[in-house]
Amino acid sequence: MSALFGFGFTQEDERTVASMLDVEGQTVLCVASGGDIPLSLLARGARQIIAVDISEAQLHLCRLKVAALEHLDPESAAQLLGLMPASISQRRSWMAACVASLPEASTSFWQLHEASLCSRGAIWCGRYERFIRKLQLIVRPLLGSAFIDLARCASTTEQELIFDRRIGRPWLRTLFRIAFSRKVYSGYGVDEQGLANRRSAVPLGEQYWAKLRSFCTATSARQNPWLQLHTIGRLLSLDAAPHYLGEGFLAARQQVGSVKWVKGNLLGYVKESLPVEVTRVFLSNLPDWCSPLDFEALVCELAGKLPGESKILWSCIHADWQLPARISSLIVESDEGSLSSGLDRFPFYAYTCARVAEPRKAGPQTT
Repeated sequence: MSALFGFGFTQEDERTVASMLDVEGQTVLCVASGGDIPLSLLARGARQIIAVDISEAQLHLCRLKVAALEHLDPESAAQLLGLMPASISQRRSWMAACVASLPEASTSFWQLHEASLCSRGAIWCGRYERFIRKLQLIVRPLLGSAFIDLARCASTTEQELIFDRRIGRPWLRTLFRIAFSRKVYSGYGVDEQGLANRRSAVPLGEQYWAKLRSFCTATSARQNPWLQLHTIGRLLSLDAAPHYLGEGFLAARQQVGSVKWVKGNLLGYVKESLPVEVTRVFLSNLPDWCSPLDFEALVCELAGKLPGESKILWSCIHADWQLPARISSLIVESDEGSLSSGLDRFPFYAYTCARVAEPRKAGPQTT
């Protein structure tokens, strides 16, 4: 069976995004992707979220996560989505409770793909997640319980000992070089477009390997959903759940009506429909996926429409996009805080945050 969408879960750390953008009380425009960032930013105090994606399938996934948030308790929602284990019959029961409240197109989508959703959970229907699953099948017999023991550690010091003694093996480094070679990774893990802007002479597998120890040891493995999902394929408990399914569950459920899901091109939306209330923008890793000219056009459009003191944040793994000097109304802020102190739980991305220094230009605005 082919993948239903590109990504089942969002990889950027919601804590980093919320901190760098200062989202509390703000209206945030962002990329929908797997839905975790929009819902977690809402749970962290954003007033309203507008989440845009060009992929209808990604939006079907986002809407399912909303329905799980509305109709299930946190653990059942995590189990339906595939963050935690569950039986097929359990997922069928939860799915029936959720899909009836979805828009007709999303209901039809998930009814058509019920077998896929119920066998492993919705997030594992993503292309990237299916690739990670295959790597887990290779690594698990060779490392035994190393990653599970890592996720149960009480301190980062214990995590360092386990990584150095049991995980950081030469053969695993070789596997990284093979699995994340351009030919293999673009064939099975991500669309080739996601690597189009990569220019580094360092092999991608080596780039990822260089970050692996930090990924495994710099923050609490007990509270790192990306670490647990990438290595053992599930969360050991809700302590590691994305914020909207963990501590922020009640806040997310109460405010979920404040999320607007929009299908479309982000640049087109900004040009034609950007509400005047938007003061925060998270562009995810769009620089990796679109041409430099297209990304520059998007940032220029935002810089001309957002009010002064608004913030725009983007991430990247492969691209090294620099803010053009001609966009004089934007000032790049430093990466201090959660990034420089090593607290980002998915340390593979580089982030850039820019602040709008000039007031909004005069002219009609869409409300």
